[in-house]
Amino acid sequence: MYKVNIKNKDDYYTIINYLFKICDRFKVVNMYEDIKNIGKVKFTDELMAFCIGEEKVKKWPGMVKAPKSIIRTYLCNKKTLKLFKEYKKFFEYRVEDNTGYYDTFGCNGQIDISFYNNDACVLYTVGHEGLCISGDIELEIILNKNNIDFEKWF
Repeated sequence: MYKVNIKNKDDYYTIINYLFKICDRFKVVNMYEDIKNIGKVKFTDELMAFCIGEEKVKKWPGMVKAPKSIIRTYLCNKKTLKLFKEYKKFFEYRVEDNTGYYDTFGCNGQIDISFYNNDACVLYTVGHEGLCISGDIELEIILNKNNIDFEKWF
């Protein structure tokens, strides 16, 4: 396993393009979506049209124990890839303020995302720690080839 250090938009696009090339689905959990006044996250709202399933869970990749949260599953396709490409990194999304205006800023750990090739988790994020973790050997080769910083994790 290794931690990927995404430093710019090009790093992010390289990784997201690879994930959408090899993965068939991804899962998103927004731990605080039921809390009032936190602000609606436009990214997760836009994804709802592509949701293929949901379940309540207390753990997911990168989170061993958490309050019961909804994890939603989506297909990797051109439309969902386009939504990911509206952003420069995994931890920055447009959030609605109390006037209905969407502003872009970090989500302070609201959202965790995991990408799957069949049932194997290829990469997952831990939003509250700003972590992006993978064990995929092909991704490691791409990171090296594109000079994207990563470090052995465990």
